[in-house]
Amino acid sequence: MKKSSKGQLLISQPGLVDPNFRRTVVLVTEHTKEGAFGLVLNRRTRQTVADLWELLTEKRCESESVTFEGGPVQPGAVFLLHRREDFATGELPVLPGLYLGSDMDLFENLIAADEREASENGDDTKTEAKKTSDYRVLCGYAGWGPGQLDGELEEGGWIVQGASTEFIFDTSPDRLWQKTMDREGGPYKLFAEMPPNPEMN
Repeated sequence: MKKSSKGQLLISQPGLVDPNFRRTVVLVTEHTKEGAFGLVLNRRTRQTVADLWELLTEKRCESESVTFEGGPVQPGAVFLLHRREDFATGELPVLPGLYLGSDMDLFENLIAADEREASENGDDTKTEAKKTSDYRVLCGYAGWGPGQLDGELEEGGWIVQGASTEFIFDTSPDRLWQKTMDREGGPYKLFAEMPPNPEMN
């Protein structure tokens, strides 16, 4: 292993046809000699946070946020990516100001804080930016065995970019892949505005 990719973004190449990772942006949250762990950031599901919370706890909440497909491995596992330092008890940051957890108490605290903010600010919080501003709920993950990610990187299977908490949370998930293409520049800028299925255009 030459260098850890923890805290970096893996962007799928425009020509990738693997349906698990086509037009995806993956945040690498761990990368060691034993393997790597990452979360797909830009695949919404039809399940809301409220639906998932009720399924897990049999309790109701008022969250209007959606959940995300974090990857093809263990789709029933729930991960919480957030930027609430006040809730990061014992969690090491993936990036400055960005934390990853899976504890139910953390989940409850994030939902409660979201609901308090919505109550205090009224309808102003019901924009897409606000609904995804402090945390994201992801089901499943992307995993690599020892040396597997290193091999994919050497073969050019991924575009690698630096990440920031602001870029991840303040960019619309639906535009995240396109934004990374635009940031990469050169010929990749051509793909930034290309529709997902250009043959259908």
